[in-house]
Amino acid sequence: MTPQTGIAFDIDGVIVDSEPLHFAALQEVVDLPDISVESLVGLSLPQTLLACGVPPDQHETVEKRVTDAYVKRISHADLRPGVQRLLDKLLGAGIPFGFVSTAPRRVCLANLAAALGKRAEQVPLVSGDCIPVTKPHSAPYCAIGRLLKLPASRLIALEDTDIGVCAAMAAGIGRIYAWPNASSRHQTYRFADRVIQRLDECPLFRRLVATPS
Repeated sequence: MTPQTGIAFDIDGVIVDSEPLHFAALQEVVDLPDISVESLVGLSLPQTLLACGVPPDQHETVEKRVTDAYVKRISHADLRPGVQRLLDKLLGAGIPFGFVSTAPRRVCLANLAAALGKRAEQVPLVSGDCIPVTKPHSAPYCAIGRLLKLPASRLIALEDTDIGVCAAMAAGIGRIYAWPNASSRHQTYRFADRVIQRLDECPLFRRLVATPS
């Protein structure tokens, strides 16, 4: 019997093209210094606020306001190409999958609802606020492996940042794919097993999306 394979998806930049939305939400709340959206790719919200010069004692209030602004913006139109079909196929095929993100759970669920609707609550999720340390530490990927009940070596990871790729590598993920987006031009992906431009360049994904609905 072939060992079961599971999939661990990053969310921001992989499931949704979210970086411009995060930046717009940040601009709505914070008086930003001369900083680009690309320089913030892969950072958690607390890391982003530090990079923008927001004092730590203001983080709790500012994080809530930025999250509120972001959640109002996200929609189905922000999904990356092919994501909706792939997730539907995974659910239909019974292939285990989950999500690993540096973002707070509320942001993650807003993103996932754009793709999965009410089903988002049923899929394993490791968000940035549910573990002591987040990417590039291995802890988030180790946690999703436990939730999926699969060893790291039998997981595929799909990431869009070097921070995420390094976290997956540190956890011993079996196969790491990097899927660039418009905001990730400064990423190197040197530790990814393969850089793809379309989801169907991953053999497992290709088999799924090629199957008639």
